[in-house]
Amino acid sequence: IVVKATLKSQWLSEVSKFTDYNASIIDTYKSVTSSIQSKIKSREKKMKSLIKDSAVENKDKIAKLDNEINELKKDASNGFVKLFNNDYDLLILNFETLDDPVVKDILKKQKIDFWFIDEIDNIKDPDTKRSKNLAEFNNAKFKFGATATPIRKNPVDLYGVFHFLKPDLFPNRNAFELRYTKKYFGRIVGSQNEDELSNIITPFIFSRTFEEISDQLPQQVVIQKYCELSPAQLRMHKKLMTEVQLFKEEQETMAQRFTQSQLRNNAEYERLNGNIVARQTFAQMLADSEDLLKASESSLSKQYLTGTKSSKVELCIELVKSIIDSGEKVCIFSRYIAIQDILEKAFIDAGIVKNKQSIARIDGSVDSETRQEKLNFYNTSSECNILLVSDAAESGVNLKSTKYLIEFDLADSAAKQTQRHGRITRADSIHRTVVVYQLIAKESFDEIAMMIIEKKAKYAEDIL
Repeated sequence: IVVKATLKSQWLSEVSKFTDYNASIIDTYKSVTSSIQSKIKSREKKMKSLIKDSAVENKDKIAKLDNEINELKKDASNGFVKLFNNDYDLLILNFETLDDPVVKDILKKQKIDFWFIDEIDNIKDPDTKRSKNLAEFNNAKFKFGATATPIRKNPVDLYGVFHFLKPDLFPNRNAFELRYTKKYFGRIVGSQNEDELSNIITPFIFSRTFEEISDQLPQQVVIQKYCELSPAQLRMHKKLMTEVQLFKEEQETMAQRFTQSQLRNNAEYERLNGNIVARQTFAQMLADSEDLLKASESSLSKQYLTGTKSSKVELCIELVKSIIDSGEKVCIFSRYIAIQDILEKAFIDAGIVKNKQSIARIDGSVDSETRQEKLNFYNTSSECNILLVSDAAESGVNLKSTKYLIEFDLADSAAKQTQRHGRITRADSIHRTVVVYQLIAKESFDEIAMMIIEKKAKYAEDIL
């Protein structure tokens, strides 16, 4: 069973809760044997020192250390192999563990028959290391993938998923893109032949739509709450979008002179693309809080400061205060980790909480154990009613006791938005209705983000 690193412990817990199987969490050889490896290094260091002083005079000591090193290496190897032995029915590992050649070698020798990939959309790009590692096992008898979001960006995501599950279904990526996507100057802008693609993949998919399981879930209400940029921020947003358009026009001029494959390796084309992405990011930061622009490592970001307070932060403070006053808990999503610092300070300054200990925080830097501790504290403590999370918490987090979720900024895809909302829309929720607030700054990049989500949602609607 291959999962995201943060979900290994949860999978182990669920296996023991619902089955009689024995499961083992597999980690890399280096991490499992770290204590033994430190002993080996210590002895190797002593050996080098003895050899340097006098190899002849220290012959016996050197031989003894050499024997100890060999024995320690055997212990390390034997201890690691035990993790894979027949006492275990299920092996649980994260995608990155398959980078370890020792792990891969053992798994190949064991000839695993059944592979289950949780959140299989994580291998949507067949050129990534995690996809290539898994592809080495795609001759297994049984392969399953689970995800609520098989298409995150565009239809090509399906190619990456089936590249592992059934590689003969779509043998060629270029042919797939040519047949099922629409392009504009080398960029995918839509889909085509959706019915054909749907018919091809249907025999290999079993699913439940949201509508089919809605009677098992609380009613989900999504509400947009609007705020306004200052006149200076509106002018700055317009400046950023004008610059984006100019860079896109330069790209389109280049696209008329080069083939698509030439553009992929063209440094100037990539530079233009980097400038587009940077300014779109700055536009989103401007809509969220200018403190993000100040905190950015990019010196370029400072050109877009107007010195105006964030109306979105003020809106968020009002909402959170009313939620906490009603005796409920609230989870707040943002794609920027720095927003957690900004909101934490804002909530303390506004008197909503007394100190940092009243707020739980999760981002990608938090390991699975600490993450679970923070979630348990938030879920059970009457003193902690606010959970600040990045998109690292979009899966594997059950907030069954939480009624309110705030999207401080919108997700960058419909798939990610679905995952976010799913944190509180749970079958075991204690609430009959859950509420998602989406904070939108008028005439800002937020409104562009909404259009992007709607466009990406259409792929899933038309194909799946």
